[in-house]
Amino acid sequence: MTSAPPAPYIPPGHPAAAVTLPRAEGSATDPTPPASAPVPPPAAPAPLLRSGDNAQRLAFGLYLVAAAASWIGQIWVGVDQVPWPYFIPIWAQIIIVALPAAVLDLGGVATMAIADWRRSEGETAWYWRTLSAIWVTLAVGVNVLGHRHQLLLSVLFGIFGVLAFAMALGHTEARRRDALKAKGLLPRPKPRYDDDVRKKEPDVVRLAEHLVVEEGYDQWPALDLARERVKTVAHRDALAAYLKSELTRMHAGDGALAGIVVGATRFDLLADQVMAQFDLGGWAAYIGTQMRPPADSDSPEHTGDDDADLSALLASAPGDLLRRIPSQAEDYDQWRWLWAKMKTDPAVKVEDFAREHNLSPRQAYWIRKVGGLRLLDSHLPPVARLLHVAKSATDPDWAALAGQPRPTLGAVTAPPPAPAGRPSGQADARQAVRAA
Repeated sequence: MTSAPPAPYIPPGHPAAAVTLPRAEGSATDPTPPASAPVPPPAAPAPLLRSGDNAQRLAFGLYLVAAAASWIGQIWVGVDQVPWPYFIPIWAQIIIVALPAAVLDLGGVATMAIADWRRSEGETAWYWRTLSAIWVTLAVGVNVLGHRHQLLLSVLFGIFGVLAFAMALGHTEARRRDALKAKGLLPRPKPRYDDDVRKKEPDVVRLAEHLVVEEGYDQWPALDLARERVKTVAHRDALAAYLKSELTRMHAGDGALAGIVVGATRFDLLADQVMAQFDLGGWAAYIGTQMRPPADSDSPEHTGDDDADLSALLASAPGDLLRRIPSQAEDYDQWRWLWAKMKTDPAVKVEDFAREHNLSPRQAYWIRKVGGLRLLDSHLPPVARLLHVAKSATDPDWAALAGQPRPTLGAVTAPPPAPAGRPSGQADARQAVRAA
């Protein structure tokens, strides 16, 4: 473990001396938490400007412009319609009219904000809502009627007043809904799913919307859970119908009893209990035991050299097939090697296997048939095994020879060529038979 390099020397009074550097971990004055303490994950960088902030700033700017235009229109009406004395200058008239015009223009917004605040507390606030509507109507009416001699100005300033009030109304309504959501007094909005999902799975979509709104699930987990619940309900309904028919059939001899049983039984609850007690894993294991393939010939339970199984194997094989099994040891070992190759790829086609190993398709077909009957599992041809059985029954010496341990079937390799002048194992068997 290498030690940390020494800290550089900083003379007193240097600006860098005021900076607190992190100390080595494990020191006595280490302000950092130990390595075993959980380190909080780094916070995700905040977006520079959220879309909601953009919308609120844009709406607020638009409201200021509309409110200012409506205020100017009301000042204009006051200066133009009020009979001012000749000694009051125009700038004084504007100042005098500006204050009541601002009260007239902003009073509707203020009373509307009070109404929304009281509504967020659970009240109806009809008084403030009515006062706000009257105030706004008065402010817009002053602009419209005050400029009645000029249609363009009348419509323009009236639109500005209505627009300013509408912007303020929408903003305060949104704030009120946010407050209600924070208190949990408003339901969550329904999720939006694709139209193809709604057309294909209308029941699933309705249940997913219920899960989102009423139970607080997220949008896509709610859709997956809704699919599972719809499947479960379909299975339960089918099982309930079957249980009802079975109970009716069981008590068919007594009509009154059958009616009582059917009428008093909640088959949906009965189906739920049956499904809850159903051992799915146990039934899967039981069915799996019925679907097991035959025992593999290379497994330790079967080596292919059991003479007791020879008669059963030969009895199950067609006679035409037995005549095609090689009796010569070299040819038989070649078949065993080809069969071992064929077993490594059970899906290989006979034509492809024959082409790969320079065989005729018919010969490859016979190898597959013979190997499938487990007649290529032993290291001896069936003929030699029959000779062993026959001689062991009549000759004690041969039985002792046959009782010696024989090689087991392991990894089958390509048969090596027999040395010249040396008889094969099948020839040894024939010579032993002749000698006997």
